[in-house]
Amino acid sequence: MDTATHPSPSDAGLGPTTLVFAVASVACHGLVRLAERTLPAFLAALGWGPIAAGVVATVGLAVAVGIGGLGPGDSLPRAAVAALAALGLVVWAGAPAIDGLLGTPLSALGWLLVGATLLAAWNADGVVGPDGSGFAATGPLADTDGSRGAGDAGLLRDPRTRHLAGAVGTAGAAGLAAATFAGTGADAGFPVLAVTGAVCGLTAAAGGADRRRPDDPDRGDSPSRADPTPVTGVSDVAELRREWESLPAGVRTAAVGDGLVRAATSLVALSLVLVVDAGVSIAPGRSLPPLSAFALLVGVESLGALAGVAATPAIVERADPRRMLTGGLAVLAVVPLSVVAAGPDVAVLGVLFALFGARTALRPFRPTLGGRATAPPGADDDRRTVPRTPPTVRGAIRAALVLAPLAGGALYALSPVVAFGLATSLGLLGVRELSRSVG
Repeated sequence: MDTATHPSPSDAGLGPTTLVFAVASVACHGLVRLAERTLPAFLAALGWGPIAAGVVATVGLAVAVGIGGLGPGDSLPRAAVAALAALGLVVWAGAPAIDGLLGTPLSALGWLLVGATLLAAWNADGVVGPDGSGFAATGPLADTDGSRGAGDAGLLRDPRTRHLAGAVGTAGAAGLAAATFAGTGADAGFPVLAVTGAVCGLTAAAGGADRRRPDDPDRGDSPSRADPTPVTGVSDVAELRREWESLPAGVRTAAVGDGLVRAATSLVALSLVLVVDAGVSIAPGRSLPPLSAFALLVGVESLGALAGVAATPAIVERADPRRMLTGGLAVLAVVPLSVVAAGPDVAVLGVLFALFGARTALRPFRPTLGGRATAPPGADDDRRTVPRTPPTVRGAIRAALVLAPLAGGALYALSPVVAFGLATSLGLLGVRELSRSVG
């Protein structure tokens, strides 16, 4: 196709429509993430427990993982993705009242499930893409680089730029959430966040309606893209087993270790709001409501993620990948139980959330996320590299982790200490396996 008729995004420049689309998309991304992070508190205000939150997250992730396994030609137009996200947020905001308005028998939980399904396309294919926060923090989408959501007309094509934009959007949304929850509880504050996100989503949909994806099949200037990581189905189990058995022992051990660390994060990420809500509420002389404090902690986590992404090039250039991987994941593994132990100490919680966010710096080294094939100059490459897990195995891990939020919710309902203690144990076991594979 003649590029004079359809100019490439880079040639089009930063016009007003492009700028509006980018800003609205990043804002919508941040508000989606804050809505997902505070959803368990909203459900608690409606009388539902952590298991219900796990069900909603698991259903949303299952749909998002399925969308993420589709081919590039099956991608929805970006305007449709943003419009679906806006509709999903509206459904979340009105979930307690929709049955009364429409006479439907779904209940608030049923409508929250509908909203999570509508948001799945945004989580898998949005302009920022999965960035390790919100439902994405629970693991299954963490091994994608957001390349399906190739960004606003080329502004956010680079994965690092998308992750930076995602952290900025989440930090901004955290500030808005902190102000919102300062004057109201989850039952009234959550809908405000969701509706604000829906407005941003509709703006993004309008701004992106006349823009083609960089990967549209009829574009002559389509950039090359890696094939999506496949999601393994039942018919692929035998093939997956053969591929797994053909891998070197070190690669298998590395995949198991990193998968265990991801499972540990997946078990507790969604319950962090409940721990902070319970702990901060008993803090003497507290000046902020617990949900406002949690929103600020998510903002600190976003700043940690921002720092991790910004530091990645220097770390990749200079760090010993094996020491960086095992040391960094060991710190990450002890964060869950430390959050429970911190209780109402917001300063300690801030440090822990910052460390939790800074795990983005480890991404290039992790076998099931990035995996480096090179070491710093002068290093012994045979002894200081990190193996990369093949796409089929990564897809299987992604599919398996979909159930982690549900399992985490059930464990939290049993006991927060049990849930977060088990997560820490799994994480440390994963670090041990990784140290065996890369040591």
